[in-house]
Amino acid sequence: MKKFTLLLFFILFLSKSYSQKTADGYIVTLSRDTSFVKIILPSGPLFSFQSYNIDTLVKVITNGNKITYTPNDILAFGYTYKKDQYDYRTKPIKEGRLHFLETIISGPNTNLYQYVISLGQGYYPQEFYTFERSDGTFLFTNNFVKLKTLKTRLAD
Repeated sequence: MKKFTLLLFFILFLSKSYSQKTADGYIVTLSRDTSFVKIILPSGPLFSFQSYNIDTLVKVITNGNKITYTPNDILAFGYTYKKDQYDYRTKPIKEGRLHFLETIISGPNTNLYQYVISLGQGYYPQEFYTFERSDGTFLFTNNFVKLKTLKTRLAD
């Protein structure tokens, strides 16, 4: 009986942990067309939602087909999850590679984007920021930068 209960729990756990959550969203193609899709949300361990994996690819369902996009394929995407709106734009990171960066602030003079890298279980995630000025230049920084240093960099 114990083996049956354990097997049943294991099957239920696996089926639940591999189930896909989706959210209503959109993508913006390279030709600047907007398509409404279902975004497949990445799942973390034990049913938790993580956005750490979403900076290099996004999986969508459109017309019943699953499609995976990289930052080289689309300009932007976004979705609503639990009444919160998440918007991502294809922007460079410090190394020059393109990533999907979450929009934190969008304004007439500057835009602020964020992405997070998790070093693994037990480590604190490290946050990185990309500032985009209205002239198209970028400033890259991380969560270890002091406010005074950031103000100096932004003034340059």
